[in-house]
Amino acid sequence: MMNEVQYQVVFLGKLRPGFNQEKAKARLQEHLKLSSAVVESLFTSDRVVIKRDLSADAAKQYEQRFYMHGAIVKLEKQVGSKIKNDIDKADDSAVAENSPENQVSLEPIPQTVAVDSSHASANTSANRASMSNSVGSTNVDSGEYPKELGFEFTGNGKEYFKIWIVNIALTILTLGIYSAWAKVRNKQYFYGNTLFEGSSFEYTAQPLTILKGRILAFFIIALYYVASSFLPPNYQIGFLLAVIVIVLFLLPWVAVKALQFNARHSRYRNISFGFDGTYWGSFKAFILWPMTSIIFLLLPFVWQRQNKFFVDNSRYGKTPFEFTARVGDYYELFGKMILLGIGLTLVAGLLFGFGVGISTGSSGLGSPAAIVGIAVSLLGYAAVYFVAIAFYNVLSNNLLYNSTLLKQHSLSADYRLGSYAVLLLTNTLGIVLTLGLFIPWALVRSARYHAEHTQFVATENLDSFIAGEEQKVNTFSEGLADAHSVFDIDVGI
Repeated sequence: MMNEVQYQVVFLGKLRPGFNQEKAKARLQEHLKLSSAVVESLFTSDRVVIKRDLSADAAKQYEQRFYMHGAIVKLEKQVGSKIKNDIDKADDSAVAENSPENQVSLEPIPQTVAVDSSHASANTSANRASMSNSVGSTNVDSGEYPKELGFEFTGNGKEYFKIWIVNIALTILTLGIYSAWAKVRNKQYFYGNTLFEGSSFEYTAQPLTILKGRILAFFIIALYYVASSFLPPNYQIGFLLAVIVIVLFLLPWVAVKALQFNARHSRYRNISFGFDGTYWGSFKAFILWPMTSIIFLLLPFVWQRQNKFFVDNSRYGKTPFEFTARVGDYYELFGKMILLGIGLTLVAGLLFGFGVGISTGSSGLGSPAAIVGIAVSLLGYAAVYFVAIAFYNVLSNNLLYNSTLLKQHSLSADYRLGSYAVLLLTNTLGIVLTLGLFIPWALVRSARYHAEHTQFVATENLDSFIAGEEQKVNTFSEGLADAHSVFDIDVGI
């Protein structure tokens, strides 16, 4: 057994895209229960040995857990007992590996994780030479996992335009009744053209089910208008306030039912997604917390809570998603938005002043110079709004996906301000200049961009993971899932 190949886990300071040192430190400390001293030691050297003497399977589990929380580690072979002894001798002056502050349990890893900070304190050339001689450079399955798996969108604008225009025409001709079928056709097109690992997503909802929900909503709205029209004027305000209160308490239920409906009818490889959110959770996410946003500085808290409610209650098969972004991450996003807003406001102010100067210096408001001045002013403010929207969408989408886990796997996004701003600008101009006819192409281009800039980070073979999910799902009866579908209200667009 002395010659059995063992591995050591080494951190070289490399982080996943979307993670900086502060974010990675916080994630490692929070989710792996590492002490602040241990986390700091990881970043004090170009090379830190986290754990030695591991089997291939155990080393792989370490690699997966650290990768999930932002740190890319390397698995290196230890060849023979002599090498192990040489490494131990080189570590005599280091912080003890088994000291209490360096201990943490990583389930389901049976061993205790202890960050060996010897290489953080002894970073000499001799030590580097010793390490290069004592370990090989071969990783465990290094060519495979963890790895990023991309999405692909295969739809095109011309093809979708035919579906879109027919949907609009039939919806108008049927006084809105066909809108339920239009909804399903639209979703089926975009789901069916979104590929992941050679398989497309599916949308399985039935139009009649959606239509029932919409008819119910229509009658509720009609009942309100009829009732309000027969009430005496002095009862109108009280009736309106009562309706507002009822709607406020009804909306969380509608939101939960809609999320459950759309998740249950979304499938990948014959396994449905799910949503397990509760009414109270929905009430807090969509009513209670947004009320606190009257205080402007609480907006980041509201954003984080809403995303956490959605992600933490979503699942693929029986495996739940997990949202790991903290409120502090959203305050960081908020701070960047404030700084950008200040800069853009200054630019817009200068353009506005320039435009006003041209207008006031001209012979009249109807003169060409005045028109140019007004146009420059309006364009300045439009540019501020446009850039702010693009900047927020890029930052918020990257934060959302880079903070979403699925078991030991995770999602990743790399939206970029330049390319996203160009997409947003060209889509907007196309829609305006064609009086809306460019909408199908704009939706297809947006879906393609989203697919190209979103990845699934797999830490093991997905076939075995999906097979495991299928087995878990099949052990439960799904027959009751659609028993209450008559009450599902589709509120999506």
